[in-house]
Amino acid sequence: MLLREPLSKAARFFSQKEAIVCGEDRFTYGEFAGRVNRLANGLNGLGIGKGGKLAILHTNCHIFMEAYHGAALIGAALVPVNYRLSPREIAFILEDSESQLLITSADFKPIVEGVRRGARGISKVLFSGNGESYEGVLS
Repeated sequence: MLLREPLSKAARFFSQKEAIVCGEDRFTYGEFAGRVNRLANGLNGLGIGKGGKLAILHTNCHIFMEAYHGAALIGAALVPVNYRLSPREIAFILEDSESQLLITSADFKPIVEGVRRGARGISKVLFSGNGESYEGVLS
């Protein structure tokens, strides 16, 4: 079974059942699958596709799960990054993994500023929430 199949099946069979609870945010399987599909299409539009690499620097929430499933849907590799690391360590991971895009929270903007100076391969940063963005905003 491929990583993209379980969510697709759950959305088909349990579309109206609650799947994700993240603080005040609640999503059914159908809603969550729709969000994942929109993210996957957006990533494709930004040049991330099969064999691509995207990193995520985020707390454990629905955005992390969407990135996980979105990457699987397009055949890309997701590189989870521990937000407790220093900007220099994060930059090394991004550079070493050859990640092309970073998804992060607006809460980590000061860290990301330091990381962008040290990670030459990252051409796009997407912030979740209502933060400022270099290339776009995920909500």
